[in-house]
Amino acid sequence: MKTKWKITIGVGLALLATGAGLAAFIIHSSIEVVRDSYAQWDAALSIICHMKTHDEAWPKDWEALHEACLSAPDLRGPGWDNLIERVDVDFSADPHQLSQAEFRREVPPFRVVWLRNGKKHHWSGAEPNGLILEYLKNRSAEQRTGE
Repeated sequence: MKTKWKITIGVGLALLATGAGLAAFIIHSSIEVVRDSYAQWDAALSIICHMKTHDEAWPKDWEALHEACLSAPDLRGPGWDNLIERVDVDFSADPHQLSQAEFRREVPPFRVVWLRNGKKHHWSGAEPNGLILEYLKNRSAEQRTGE
């Protein structure tokens, strides 16, 4: 009888520890997804801010992007450290060439901003490459109409 009770308590404690570990993992993963998503969004907004303030030129390096990030009024996430830790940017991209790309339904036609960890999650409606393409298309349309 004593042995059954010890086994029951042992199994119960093991299940409790497993549940607590799983809950901690899920919470941690959720926080990481949020931080990744904000970092990508902020990278796209910083690139757009840089282009707006530098005659539509693409940022050349992290320093140029950081300057734009500091002056971007509408950044969403926890800031520069989060952005640079989580995101990579193709600093050799040509915005004129990118503006020639066509929108696709699910997948952006180019990849100039991506997560360093290789994951592909983002806020709905805020995929960074799509945001950049939207800005470039709008800017091209404005230039054609002379605004």
